[in-house]
Amino acid sequence: MPVSIAGMADPPYVAFPKKEECHLFHLLLTLHPSELHDHFREHNREHNYLRKTIEKLEEYSLPWKLQTGGYVFCSPTHYDRAIQMSRLIPEVKKSGLRNRDIVVDAKLMGFVNAQLCSARYKCGARGQVKILQSTYLGVASQLEQGDVA
Repeated sequence: MPVSIAGMADPPYVAFPKKEECHLFHLLLTLHPSELHDHFREHNREHNYLRKTIEKLEEYSLPWKLQTGGYVFCSPTHYDRAIQMSRLIPEVKKSGLRNRDIVVDAKLMGFVNAQLCSARYKCGARGQVKILQSTYLGVASQLEQGDVA
């Protein structure tokens, strides 16, 4: 279900409290145009919250686009758990997060969906990029010291 965020004000400050919990989802896309990576990086007002999350991940030297092609959009404090929980999906466990896979915090889902909806027009994809399947992974908390990742 597409979420329109036109006219929504961006949160004034993106903060990631240390003990915050987040609800994680795995998204499987219908296709992956080669320009999608750059499209996610766009610095436009409508997706400012997503851009700030990407910048925060980069600040902590955490790749939001993985070498295997997948994407991870969550706070740095939940990053390791997001990767770990994504392995609950049999296809991901078998071959890793591929270019059509996204792991996303529920708070960012609307922003990711809006970027995907506009990808058809900005990326020149032949078909609209859609979410083929959405799987709830569960609630992730920050990795505590001593936890095994």
